[in-house]
Amino acid sequence: MSSGYNDNISMSNTKMDSWLLDHDNVTHAADEIMADINERNKVVRQGTNAATLNSGIRRKLGQLTTSIASLEQALDRAGRQYTITDKELSRRQGLTSALRSRRDQLNSMFNKNMEPGQAEASRDTLLYGAPGRAFGQGAAPVEREDTQGLDNATLLSRQQQIMQDQDRGLDALQAAIARQKHIGVAIGDEVDSQNQLLDDLEDGMDHTHGKLRQETLHVMTITEKAKTGGMLCIICLLIIAIIVVAAVPN
Repeated sequence: MSSGYNDNISMSNTKMDSWLLDHDNVTHAADEIMADINERNKVVRQGTNAATLNSGIRRKLGQLTTSIASLEQALDRAGRQYTITDKELSRRQGLTSALRSRRDQLNSMFNKNMEPGQAEASRDTLLYGAPGRAFGQGAAPVEREDTQGLDNATLLSRQQQIMQDQDRGLDALQAAIARQKHIGVAIGDEVDSQNQLLDDLEDGMDHTHGKLRQETLHVMTITEKAKTGGMLCIICLLIIAIIVVAAVPN
């Protein structure tokens, strides 16, 4: 059993090395977000509108959340399949935990240093969409229970996941429509082929009917000739009989 366990570990080295590479990429992404937040804070202190920077940081935070979740899922699969030692599994779980803590720290820094009212506005935008023109007094939107207590990055990640699910659903629908189209084209081709066979069969029957009529006329002609030949034979026999009778003396 120990040999099989070691074989599983050796076969998964390449895959787990890719996990470490992904971890390094996520760490680098977190560093970039930190630099963007510092740049945003500098712009805010200068009194310049930082809406574009805030939008980019918010998007990157959502991507960071998704990437960390992917690392955790890959690590969980490796642990269940025994493709990594317990010691290494524990070490990498610590790495992902540190990444998640750093993500929370970045999210806190992002919301803490935003312009007054902008953090709440960004959350409302994530939940209810961008504000539009409205007439009259409408009821204020109410946040659903399943989104209460979630930070902006998690909300953004959830919305991105919903949009990805919708995209996959549309792709599946498009594939189904394409399959139906191919089936329809195949049925049309088969109908055309069957129609061609029926046309060929009709042409063959017409040709056979023509030959049958020709042969029938031929048989009728032969029959008429046979009747005429029989009458000639009878006449000849009668003539011979008359000659014989006349030649015999009384």
